[in-house]
Amino acid sequence: MATSMLIAGAACSGQTQPVATTGQPALQSTAVPAEPASPPPKPGEAASPSSGSATGNWNFDADSAGSLPAGAQSFSGQWAVRAEPDAPSPPNALCQTGQADYPAIGLDSKQLTDFSLVMHFKPISGKTDQAGGLIFRVQDKDNYYILRANALENNAIFFTYVSAGRSQLKAGDARVTSGTWHELRVEVRGQRVSRFRRR
Repeated sequence: MATSMLIAGAACSGQTQPVATTGQPALQSTAVPAEPASPPPKPGEAASPSSGSATGNWNFDADSAGSLPAGAQSFSGQWAVRAEPDAPSPPNALCQTGQADYPAIGLDSKQLTDFSLVMHFKPISGKTDQAGGLIFRVQDKDNYYILRANALENNAIFFTYVSAGRSQLKAGDARVTSGTWHELRVEVRGQRVSRFRRR
């Protein structure tokens, strides 16, 4: 079980948009089980989560354009590092470049119980969704939690993804605009999950 994986479900383009740094973050907090509800593992299969802490930073600037970031694992969708001049950390961003029902990519497999994840995403295109989000408490590609913000629905939703099926835990209105960078943050302390979205 890994607990600190990340997705960035936004397509990238050559368009330049200003980086948005204003706006007040919205905070929501929810108690959740330590793992997504899934069939119980067979004895000896589940690893105990580490109670350690770690610091990581993914900015993709050292990664080659057109490839996956070093150490990344694509769960679904097509992903590539691309030059994005307006990226929060220029020159590169990780981009979801194809179509998938629930595109997801893992960037780290450290096992942590308490952690904070922050990401910036820019929704660009899509007829069903224009969204980005964070996945965490990942057991495998079909079992994890996700905080997702969607420009077409102007909302942020906290889901559990179990056996490749998504169930909503909590939702709220959130102004998410296409072509603008947004920030999502998840803080997990024990069984308490706090979620933020900032434009």
